Amino acid sequence: MNTVQIVEEITSRDTHKVWSSSCYIISIGQDRESILPLVEFLPEIIKKTSNLDMGGAFAPNQRFIDFAVKTIEFHRDNKKCPCCLYLDHGVDPKKELTKGNIIITNTTRIDGKWVDFYNVDCAKCNDKYKVIERESHYMWWEWSKA
Repeated sequence: MNTVQIVEEITSRDTHKVWSSSCYIISIGQDRESILPLVEFLPEIIKKTSNLDMGGAFAPNQRFIDFAVKTIEFHRDNKKCPCCLYLDHGVDPKKELTKGNIIITNTTRIDGKWVDFYNVDCAKCNDKYKVIERESHYMWWEWSKA
């Protein structure tokens, strides 16, 4: 997706397109060069995503919009490493590994089978994290500073 496509979708008020583009923004949240062009559209994004019924059976889907906005605001307001965004939105460490954003230094398993947690280093700033793999109705990851 390019900037124009992202903005068109997230401001469309079509809840599926808004959700999908929000997830895309989150997925590129470590890539400052891709996020910065969205900053100028932030007021429009906030306006057009307000008061949408995003649904969500177990957790409100509004959280994806909120975090996409937070990601854009972070890049607008900070020069810090964006790895700190992991603390607020637990992305899949295996996906971040394939993007080259992190290094998984250790995986601790339960009974030698199930992942309990990962030890992770940011590939940019070397900050260290512990990422606990959680599962209930869906898989999610709890990130904390190590």
